Amino acid sequence: MNIPVDLIIKEKIGVYLNSEGFVDEAAAFLRTTGVKEVIPVAQRFLHIFKCMSLIRAAGFTLRIEWITYIGFDPHSEQSWTRS
Repeated sequence: MNIPVDLIIKEKIGVYLNSEGFVDEAAAFLRTTGVKEVIPVAQRFLHIFKCMSLIRAAGFTLRIEWITYIGFDPHSEQSWTRS
């Protein structure tokens, strides 16, 4: 079964949501929809491999698709992701 699901997790003011927390929150929702396969969308230079590992650990199958370039976040709380 192929169920397309778009999920947006919005920032909670004053609360930093790390990769683990994001995947935990997404996985909880996705399990209610029957989704088994996930396309990771993350910055390719530093973040994609961690995200792929977390998605696998959460019990989902990875589906690799070409996603347009995702740049660094100049406003990030993490200095290594600003440039």
